Amino acid sequence: MTRQLLGILLALACSACGDATSSTGELGRIDYSLYTYYKIDSDQLTDVNILTGYTQIINTDLTSTGVDDADTPGDIVHSVSGNASIDQSDADADTVPTIYLTASDPGSYTIESWLDGDLFDTITLSFDDPVALDAITWIRQPGDEDFSQTEAATPTVPEGTQVAYLPYPLDGAGDRLAGVFDATLSADPASSVVAAYNLDGIYEEGIWGRKEDASVYFIEPGKITLTLRDDVHGIEFVQDFQVDPVAR
Repeated sequence: MTRQLLGILLALACSACGDATSSTGELGRIDYSLYTYYKIDSDQLTDVNILTGYTQIINTDLTSTGVDDADTPGDIVHSVSGNASIDQSDADADTVPTIYLTASDPGSYTIESWLDGDLFDTITLSFDDPVALDAITWIRQPGDEDFSQTEAATPTVPEGTQVAYLPYPLDGAGDRLAGVFDATLSADPASSVVAAYNLDGIYEEGIWGRKEDASVYFIEPGKITLTLRDDVHGIEFVQDFQVDPVAR
């Protein structure tokens, strides 16, 4: 996933609901923050475990102390310890570069932010592998305007129902991991669903919209199994539905 696409996704996500965790660096000059699409137990970035295997966007802002100590924050250069890769955005002279960090293995990783050869700030973050994938299930039956959550093991719904998922990975303690990740949705049988498509605009020149990767409509009756899968870590969330036929 490119840095540009990650930035677009983050901007879209920040306009909706989710959770942000942040902590000030050990030298008190930079606030480091991470956005997650779902709720996280702590609002302190240094208290959560972050997902391995995916590029995470660490946003950076100067504290009042940092403003006093940095004439050209755009010259700050970030580095990281351990088995991780780091990149940063191109910033103007007045903006601290955003961090793009990918940790391959669980553990603690120390980010160091340097300015003119001197350590400007530092923060240590914890990363972990997920052991399970869970999800919040939203359904909207034909004719309804609103979605409702269901916790049924095997929901029974009429044909034409839309289902939408909010997946989230869990660590070994059963806590949600922070950060962004990908989960693909598939159905068995595959012919029983069609992907939802979000229309942003309808014009004479064409249609503006996008496919919703975690949302489908049921178009056939019977037992249908939906599977969300994180291919990077090989974990899945599986849910069966009983879809009743509608009178024709």
